[in-house]
Amino acid sequence: MPDSKYFNEASLLTPPSQRSAYSDRMAYVCAELARLAYFPFEGGATAERLLSQVEKALKEVKVDTKTANAVKQRVTAHLAQDKLDAASSLAVFKETLLLGGFELIDTFGAGDTQGFLCRRDSTIGKGTAFLVYRGTESFNDVIDDLNVFLTREPFKGTDDDESLVHKGFYKQFSDVNELVKGLLEKVEDHQLMITGHSLGGALAVLATRFYAKDSSGACYTYGAPAVGNPAFQWPIKTPIYRIVNEVDPVARVPSAYTGFMVQFLAHWLHKFLGLFGVERSKAADQIIHDLKLYRQNGYESYLLPKNGQIMLRVGGSLDLIDRFKFWFNKFSSKAGLRKVADYHGIDHYVERLKQWAKSRNISEIAKQPITTPDWVATEKKEAVKET
Repeated sequence: MPDSKYFNEASLLTPPSQRSAYSDRMAYVCAELARLAYFPFEGGATAERLLSQVEKALKEVKVDTKTANAVKQRVTAHLAQDKLDAASSLAVFKETLLLGGFELIDTFGAGDTQGFLCRRDSTIGKGTAFLVYRGTESFNDVIDDLNVFLTREPFKGTDDDESLVHKGFYKQFSDVNELVKGLLEKVEDHQLMITGHSLGGALAVLATRFYAKDSSGACYTYGAPAVGNPAFQWPIKTPIYRIVNEVDPVARVPSAYTGFMVQFLAHWLHKFLGLFGVERSKAADQIIHDLKLYRQNGYESYLLPKNGQIMLRVGGSLDLIDRFKFWFNKFSSKAGLRKVADYHGIDHYVERLKQWAKSRNISEIAKQPITTPDWVATEKKEAVKET
């Protein structure tokens, strides 16, 4: 007779088998899409800037020279004016997405929040949709980033009475909420991947919480700040893969450590200012209180140097001694300070993730031929017919 103490909870014996596991290649693809979110598809950018972004994308994609020239010709056709209107910018944006085999569903934007939804079909199973948020760009974005107060507003009237979320990030998320929900209805039959860099990564986590907390997809973020307290993540079953480039400073704020540091400084500053009759600010006390509640979401991985190469260390960071030495060296010069800021740049993330993914998938990459997008092949056939 079997021992009944084993497997005695029947409701838990059918775990999900289709949920998206971490992939080095998917991490790179989502990083490229997060970088593309900065593309000014809403118009207003110079033709020179757009062409340089397209040329950068061409270097990243494995296409032949003839295809690259065809892309440049098609893009240049839209660049007749010094500053592009929305229609011309969007046309260039669509061409750039096609390089990676992606079809644009639509862009969205309201207030200071922008992003896009695209999809890539599959010959086996359902296709994949990608919801991508743009990161910090305008001064208003920075102001919202600094609004570190936590709010319970989105959870009022629900049974979730413990979750707290960053007030500034939630405001930006809410600005496009209805637009995004309408777009997602068009890809209900697709697996959904959600991604973003910096502020875009924070918004991606919010989107995962409110749109896809129990989905077969995943969320990939790059240099994203924290968005809420521990209870905020409890309902989320969809995996969140949080990637941090070495000592990226943005990925470490707001945090409980920051809260305790500010509390320590405020304590001694108050003692000093108290000698002059200055009262301690209630707002400052609230900021300290909220900072101490912040926690990061998801599975952390760090891009770190090793023997002249880049590796992705899952669940580990620089130890305290190495981190102290690193920061000491960087703060010793202005050039070093600039380099610390560079660690947050999306270009840095893309390049390092590309190196890591290539080193991990050499055998698979060798099997892949240089590809030509479908639209190029179609144009060649039409040209033959005309002649």
